[in-house]
Amino acid sequence: MDERFRIDPENCTVFSFGINRDFSFEDGMGRYGCQVFAYDPTMGVEDHQRSEKVRFFATGISNYNGTKLVGMGKSWSMQKVDRFENLVKAVGMEGRTIDVVKLDVELAEIDFLQDMLFNSRHVLKNIKQIAMEIHSDLY
Repeated sequence: MDERFRIDPENCTVFSFGINRDFSFEDGMGRYGCQVFAYDPTMGVEDHQRSEKVRFFATGISNYNGTKLVGMGKSWSMQKVDRFENLVKAVGMEGRTIDVVKLDVELAEIDFLQDMLFNSRHVLKNIKQIAMEIHSDLY
């Protein structure tokens, strides 16, 4: 891997969207030493500090701030969503390097990409890696 994209366990930040009650990635990155911000509005869990390094927020990702129909399979409901740029600002990471953004968000990945490419390129330039599940079968 290009050295510029190496993750330094002493100084790394992860934003993760779409937990679905499985915190294995987030907990693992926290154990590695990263500060992790985890988001999922569908779990019925309030915002909380999961561990020393992992903070959870009951908010989804979108290309606007408000509410949106969110879910998968037969379980869909109106949930709180926000733009990535706003979420970054809310946790004090504006202008700082973000090592990894992970998205498993059942169709909202396109909203994220559109917002990053057309409205928030200044935020995109601070992201080293994006790991994204693309739900092309749902389009």
